[in-house]
Amino acid sequence: MSSTEATAEMQSEQLGRDTVVHALLDALFTHLLRDIAVQRATQGAGFSHAVRDPHIRRAVSLMHEDCARDWSLETLARAVGMSRSVLAERFREAMNDTPLAYLRTVRLQRAMRLLAESTSTLEQIATMVGYTDAFAFSKAFKRAVGQSPGEYRRERAAEERSGLRFPAADAIGR
Repeated sequence: MSSTEATAEMQSEQLGRDTVVHALLDALFTHLLRDIAVQRATQGAGFSHAVRDPHIRRAVSLMHEDCARDWSLETLARAVGMSRSVLAERFREAMNDTPLAYLRTVRLQRAMRLLAESTSTLEQIATMVGYTDAFAFSKAFKRAVGQSPGEYRRERAAEERSGLRFPAADAIGR
């Protein structure tokens, strides 16, 4: 479809116009993301570089799908069909981080979202994101974020009440 046809579709009043326009925008967005990933993959380490390696992409996906699992380098390597040393080396090259440090980041990002969007207790959130207890979770959270989980939750709730942020703002980039 040409840009002229796309413009005509957006301006038309035909049945199904909104569906067609949304589908076109989805396709355009996907192509743009693909182009950005290709461009960035040549610039060094990072997520766009990692998705080009099927083993690293699978490791990243597994951590995102089940961050609460008791992952070790051994279990992750076995799950993606690699040795520990090869996984560690290729992951570091692709992501500029170790697999377990990346897992910690995934866990804390998920925890931040749960703190902002749920009423789950700290103990429940700790379990949901792979920590053995609320104390270990709180310690890791404060070290990474700079404030306790309770402070973070109260601050997000205050921002929500004041209208300073959109409800889904924390989900951007995840």
